[in-house]
Amino acid sequence: MQNIQKSDTIIDQFNNLVDEFIKKMIKTFPTETKLKIWYMHFQTTKRFNSKGPLEYVMPSLVDLGIPIMTKDDSFFKKNEYVEYAQSFSEKTGLVNIWDSSSSNIKEAIWGYIQSIYVLGMNGTKQQQKLREVLTIVNS
Repeated sequence: MQNIQKSDTIIDQFNNLVDEFIKKMIKTFPTETKLKIWYMHFQTTKRFNSKGPLEYVMPSLVDLGIPIMTKDDSFFKKNEYVEYAQSFSEKTGLVNIWDSSSSNIKEAIWGYIQSIYVLGMNGTKQQQKLREVLTIVNS
């Protein structure tokens, strides 16, 4: 993952991290068209409003902190999490590539998803909810 500069705002850090993640996913999985379509929406949203991507990504992730932080594979399976997080894991196509990905790729994806979640929770001013999730996960 990229080096984050202290002068970057949380919004800039979030946007840069999501941008880096999706670009890497497109390079790794060039046939997954949902990634490319999602990335176009992300870019367009960012162009009009720097907070747009945060508002585009986080609503579907806010309440999934525990599965994200515990690396619950159900997050990427077609079930209740995917239905709930539809605007991210389903729309990006990550559900289509998860089962066939190597353990190294999965670990890298989790690293990005967890970082996106933490930055996003800070960017949406939901630090208390983030602390609650981390307390539960670490207990």
